Amino acid sequence: LADGSYRLRVRAIDGRGLEGRDGEREIVIDARPDGTFGPAVNVSRADNVYWLWRLAGRPLATQPHGFTDVPAGAYYRDALRWARREGIVRMTASARFNPAAAVTLERAVLQLWRYAGQPDPSVPHTYTDVPPGVADEVAYDWADASGLVPTDAFGRAGRVTRTESVALLHRLPR
Repeated sequence: LADGSYRLRVRAIDGRGLEGRDGEREIVIDARPDGTFGPAVNVSRADNVYWLWRLAGRPLATQPHGFTDVPAGAYYRDALRWARREGIVRMTASARFNPAAAVTLERAVLQLWRYAGQPDPSVPHTYTDVPPGVADEVAYDWADASGLVPTDAFGRAGRVTRTESVALLHRLPR
């Protein structure tokens, strides 16, 4: 995403984080442990799944997620169970989730596409840095067609900041 300001209908920024209302959707991003929003801080894989789960209304999922590197009492445990059940997060050969790792734009968009039900816009993307035939190409097609990532160059390996994550959630098609 390009540098700049991302406008939301913001209700409050307080010790609990940023809250915004966008039509039928509420976007809630928690404050960091130091009490700040941290707009330029990279989003962790754990936070990304947790925020999607909250956006979905915190649905109950009781089956094990199966990842070996997630502590039993992790704040995102229920979110990860739900994300695995829904196919938003998939098991890797190593069975590791790597919760503290920063989320790439590619991973965030792929998870948002799965969250949206894997729509096929039937229109090829116009990103100059995503080659034809790449894995999950339809997710890039959807991101471009829906305006989720409105740019010429996608920047797949770029890390997603907290501000960019709010912008992605705000642009997520209904």
